[in-house]
Amino acid sequence: QNGYIERFNRIYRECILDAYLFFELDQVRQLKEEWMDEYNNRRPHESLNNLIPNEWKMKQIKTEIAN
Repeated sequence: QNGYIERFNRIYRECILDAYLFFELDQVRQLKEEWMDEYNNRRPHESLNNLIPNEWKMKQIKTEIAN
């Protein structure tokens, strides 16, 4: 589990903290929200068979209904 956390921290640091020069805390908050939405809702995840989380969830629901 620690490996997942470390990977997330590395990706977040590379995509947000190291990629921008911030002048206000609100800038960080806005970019963080946009990045989190992209990471959790629009980006395919290897651990989910390259599906986005919502696709994976719907697939699981359909599988449960079929069984």
